[in-house]
Amino acid sequence: MRETSIQRCVREIIIHRPCILEAIRLGIINFSALARLIESEVRDRVGKRASIASIKMALFR
Repeated sequence: MRETSIQRCVREIIIHRPCILEAIRLGIINFSALARLIESEVRDRVGKRASIASIKMALFR
């Protein structure tokens, strides 16, 4: 089974949450807080620990 990348996982989470996507588009999101909020979901999907910094970097991309 192929591992899902952190970046791909973060993208999927954001796409399925329109309110977060809109907040990012409007520039009113706190990326550190968002990374902490989705950390457990990213960890569950990726299957390994994902640092807040790596999640935050994926959000910026």
